Amino acid sequence: MSNLTDWGLPEDYVNPSKIGPFLKLDPANQQGIKLRILGSFKDPRLAIRGYEGWYFTTDHVTGQEVKRPHRVPMSNRNDLVRAGREEIKHFWALAIYNYTMDCVQCWQINQSTIQTRIEDLVLIFGAPNLYDLQAIRKGTTKTDTKYLIEKLESSAADAATAFKALEESTIDLRQLFVGGDIMTPLEEKEASDGDFEHLQRSEL
Repeated sequence: MSNLTDWGLPEDYVNPSKIGPFLKLDPANQQGIKLRILGSFKDPRLAIRGYEGWYFTTDHVTGQEVKRPHRVPMSNRNDLVRAGREEIKHFWALAIYNYTMDCVQCWQINQSTIQTRIEDLVLIFGAPNLYDLQAIRKGTTKTDTKYLIEKLESSAADAATAFKALEESTIDLRQLFVGGDIMTPLEEKEASDGDFEHLQRSEL
C-alpha cells in the first residue's frame, strides 16, 4: 500500500497523459510489460519491416537542432545511404496491446536479439497474436542492457480484451514510412502531412 492507493487510486494506475503511441520498456519496472502482438506482416497496418536511419534538422518551434528518424521499406535501404542517414538499422514495428497501460501501441524493435527470440517463439508456438508475451528490460546502458521475452499463459478473456482494443484503434504503421501520425489511418489523411510524402502507395 502507498499514499496513492490509500487515497483510492489503483496500484496499476497510470496517468493517461503519460501514455504515448510507442511502447517503452522501463528497466525500473522489474515485472516488465504483458502484451499481445495484434497482427502479422501480411497486414502492413499492424506489422512492418524496414530500415531506419537518423538525420539532424532544425525544430520549427524551438529553432534547436534535433535528431529525427527516417524509415523506409525493406527494398529502399539505399535511399537512406544516398541521403546520408546515420546509424542505419533493420527494424520491426508491431502493433501490440499493452495490458498494463490498457492501450494499443507500436512496439518498434531494432534489437536483433528480440527479433530472433520472437522468431523462435513463432517456430515453437505459432503466430504471436495467438498468445501473450512478457517483455522485460534489464540494464540501462548499451553494454549491460538485456531483454527477456517469454510466452505467457493467456485466456480467451485476455484475447478478447486485446482485440476489442484493436477494433477501436486507428493505428496504421505504414505512417512510419512517411513520417506521419501512426494513430491516423493512412487512407484518411494522406500520411497526415508526413515528412516523406514521396513514398509511392504501391510500395506500402
